[in-house]
Amino acid sequence: MYRLLLVVASILGHSLAATVVAIPHSHAKSIKTTYDAFSEHFLLPQDFDLAEKTPVKKPNEAELDAMQNADLFEGDIVGIPLDEGPHFRMRDAPLDFDHIFDRPYHSSLNIQTYPDKLWNDARVPYMMEEGMTESQRAAIAQAFDEYKEKTCIRFVPRQESDFDYIYIKRNVAFGCSSYVGRAGGNQTVSLEVGKCFTKGIIAHELMHSLGFFHEHSRTDRDKFVTIEEDNIRPGMMRNFEKYTRKIIDPLGMPYDYESVMHYHKLAFSRNGKSTIIPKRKGAEIGQRYKLSDLDAQKIKKLYKCQEKTTTPAPTTSTTTTTERPTTTPRSTSSRWTDKTTSRERSTSTPTTTTEATTTTRTKKPEEKCENLNAHCDMWEQLGHCQHSSKYMSHYCRKACGLCSAQPKKPTVTKGKQCTDKNLFCGYWAKIGECKSESKFMKIFCQKSCGQC
Repeated sequence: MYRLLLVVASILGHSLAATVVAIPHSHAKSIKTTYDAFSEHFLLPQDFDLAEKTPVKKPNEAELDAMQNADLFEGDIVGIPLDEGPHFRMRDAPLDFDHIFDRPYHSSLNIQTYPDKLWNDARVPYMMEEGMTESQRAAIAQAFDEYKEKTCIRFVPRQESDFDYIYIKRNVAFGCSSYVGRAGGNQTVSLEVGKCFTKGIIAHELMHSLGFFHEHSRTDRDKFVTIEEDNIRPGMMRNFEKYTRKIIDPLGMPYDYESVMHYHKLAFSRNGKSTIIPKRKGAEIGQRYKLSDLDAQKIKKLYKCQEKTTTPAPTTSTTTTTERPTTTPRSTSSRWTDKTTSRERSTSTPTTTTEATTTTRTKKPEEKCENLNAHCDMWEQLGHCQHSSKYMSHYCRKACGLCSAQPKKPTVTKGKQCTDKNLFCGYWAKIGECKSESKFMKIFCQKSCGQC
């Protein structure tokens, strides 16, 4: 399939006035159809360009409510069954932790209990439902970029060899939801149209898929928040449980009021009053705007990002030793350190004190140079190293030739040239393809489609 896509690249740079290569109509149609099919299911560099230009939207109250589906575990977690009978589990009828998490599609933070629920090598294959709008694609790209910039997690287009992957799809009335951790096979991240397509909400659901529960589910949460049971809707107390360390491992990190995974104060409220109140004065909870600093640290620790993204670098050190006599009347000792210098001094009478100073300079770890997208070679031949430099300089460093010891940024051409990049744009325009939803036409036939 990808060989057909590369045919598009082979005809770049040709003038429409040049002699048209004799390509059968059916073959030309196949090229366009194949490209459009690919672009429907995966983000393109143009989507990341739009994501960068689009202001990040903070969710409103209605959008936050979309994460409180009464039929899902904790409002937005798929894969954990709820009671089917008329009586809901309350805190006086504890949840059976072993039963809830004994199925292969469940996961949690504790990788000793659930070692197979993390994504291999921090690589998360994805696929999108057809028909996503430009704004929806841009919101997904913003969330992917958030993980790219703060962690080693890579959301990459699914390949045929990827059995496990997330499938991002839309719904019209069922809120936002995700499985927790790698579920196996096709696992859905479901986003309600008009409510869930913001960077922060998508980042929240993706963090579930990486293996994280809500922050208030931590074993130690009662030290940091108060649960106001009288304000919680009937039957919804099950969403405010806390779990043992067998289920949730806090990874040695402090409780995070600012986490994108924390419930907001009115979650599942029956009367408009707070259901969860921070014990720290002035603390705000429930933001759905970005990964917090601690969110990023937890992800990096869980997925061992330091081991995956850096290579060992040599260090250099210099040591200077001086001797001088002292007349200190009694033995003393002292130790102190700073970031670049460590010292140790001891004195006794009557002797000579040796003071040593060691300065260590550590080279900055080198970023691993590779293509993070299976289609980087195609993007390079289509000119994206120049036109989508931010995306390409991260996802396609190898294809863009940025693997030298001192990487240089891709050259950006001044001003966008509005041209046709396919010899058959005139034909496609005449038969009305400019009016279709074809991404091929929008990207490669701007001139013929009057987009200049």
